[in-house]
Amino acid sequence: MRFKYKFILTLLSILISFVTRADEQVGNSEWRIRMRAMLSDVLVLFPYAFDDSKFNDQKNIKLIEKSIQSLVEHSTGLKKHTARFDSEKGLKIDPSFPFIADAFENELISAQSTFSQGARFHRDSQAYLRSALSKCMLCHTQSMNGPEIKLSQFKDQFAALSRVDRFTALAATRQFDEALSEFQKFLSDAKVTKSEQGVVDGTSKEALAISVRVKKSPKLTLALIDQITASGAGSQMLQNDLKDWKKSVLFWASEKPFLGDSDQALFTEAKRRSTMKIDMPSLFFLTS
Repeated sequence: MRFKYKFILTLLSILISFVTRADEQVGNSEWRIRMRAMLSDVLVLFPYAFDDSKFNDQKNIKLIEKSIQSLVEHSTGLKKHTARFDSEKGLKIDPSFPFIADAFENELISAQSTFSQGARFHRDSQAYLRSALSKCMLCHTQSMNGPEIKLSQFKDQFAALSRVDRFTALAATRQFDEALSEFQKFLSDAKVTKSEQGVVDGTSKEALAISVRVKKSPKLTLALIDQITASGAGSQMLQNDLKDWKKSVLFWASEKPFLGDSDQALFTEAKRRSTMKIDMPSLFFLTS
């Protein structure tokens, strides 16, 4: 109960502050109402989205279903409302904000659709919901407008989650260093507890995606591949894939950085890479 109230107070202070400032600058009372309505739904859904056991507990089904439905309704047309920010007296926002708002709405609709199909699809629904809720963090932590979200405030809230759920929650809230640290601890535990192979496989791919797509670090990626291999955890298919992935990362590490900045230079480099006959099936799922 203490965890719940602490979590609610943290999100409440952050989102109400954002709502107030946005409304003052844009002069849009409808926007304030919409954001406050979304806040109540987020407060309900966030803990469930990052806790597998709670999300799949039958006694929580109706509550989750109702909250997703409400959040979908409140998010509808969010992209249209962001257009008002570009008025003369409005909030000057990043051009990506309308696209993120559109993706937020679409992912919530997908979460609702898959959730309604029953327990078999709850994992897919939860993935869509996590992605949608992470869009809040994406905007609030990258935009120069509105209050800065102190992500450190959320770390205590994730303490009650399992290592896998904590890794996912940290990654979704863009606390990537902490997420990778949590993954390494999970990997150590997995070797001892013989965790389910599917969980190890999926979490390992997510961690590698961070090292490739976010960190863009072949050195870090190689280190993670070696750690996963040494742990002996995961499926035999994962262990086989790791060998191919390592070859690709070694090739990536050997490449010299491209320094050209003109359109012609970029086009020439793109043509050169398109004709390279190198077998690199391994990193496509990470970089797509």
